[in-house]
Amino acid sequence: MKKATFIIGFIFSIQINFGQLAENTFINDFYEDDCDACGSSSSGGAFGFGEINEKNAVVLRYLFQQYRTKETNFNDSPWSDEYFQTIQALGLINVLPKVKAMVIVPYHFLERTTSVSLFKNNGIGDVSLIGLYQVVSSDESSQFKHQLHVGAGIKLPTGKFNQSSMSLNPGLQLGTGSTDYVFLSEYLLSYKKINIQNLLNFQYKTENKNRFQFGQHYNVNINFMYNWQINQIKLVPQLGYSLEYNNENIDFGVIQPNSKSILHLWRTGLMMKYNKWTLSLQYFSPISQQMFNEKVELSKRFGLGFHYNF
Repeated sequence: MKKATFIIGFIFSIQINFGQLAENTFINDFYEDDCDACGSSSSGGAFGFGEINEKNAVVLRYLFQQYRTKETNFNDSPWSDEYFQTIQALGLINVLPKVKAMVIVPYHFLERTTSVSLFKNNGIGDVSLIGLYQVVSSDESSQFKHQLHVGAGIKLPTGKFNQSSMSLNPGLQLGTGSTDYVFLSEYLLSYKKINIQNLLNFQYKTENKNRFQFGQHYNVNINFMYNWQINQIKLVPQLGYSLEYNNENIDFGVIQPNSKSILHLWRTGLMMKYNKWTLSLQYFSPISQQMFNEKVELSKRFGLGFHYNF
């Protein structure tokens, strides 16, 4: 049974961590699970679901993303600079011994600077409601400890969608304008100080009232972590890899050519934990990218988080 559970966990997803598995430890703080278009900030869950192992937590996070986007479809078109800034409030609570509930509320600051104009758009994004169930949990006395969580939820169209303001990067929106569905799984294996965390996320996007539908989104993450305990402070440096994949967008029932995107990222970071408080820093650097037929490029992405566990 244990062997079967181990195999099932790896089928669900792939993420490796070095650290110390515990119910009250943030394993993966800034998992990038959820982008409506090339990592856009319009998604309510743009920071991901790395708090699954928390019993109860309140989190305040900041994410900055910078993109370069062609102003037109012509190859000699000048580039515009696009900035996505998100402040996100997240709450996680145990409602039953094996059941957790999560709510994610984002507020976005969006900006696009072209050769002739400046566009800004601020406001609340799409709110996400997630339910999580612990399928498997080993005995604490076991030499190998493992857990398997599965979850599902809904992303509500609380963020404004304005198709007339879209650039070649359609993700420059406060929200998708649609009701979307989130599915995720997480498997954790621990042996002494070595952890293996496997995490996979899928978002099913629906058509909004403008007859526009963002492409279906998939995300897999691999992260290496190691714990250093210095008196009462835990330091956790991180090095990882993230894959983000989006299918083509659909406009009035027609698949939009060259709207698929795939992004490979390195991630470095540091987590500092003291008592019930945690500070997390993350920086993401593109390895390779193919977004909107090379009309959109990610320049940089970084995040900062404050967490309180109770």
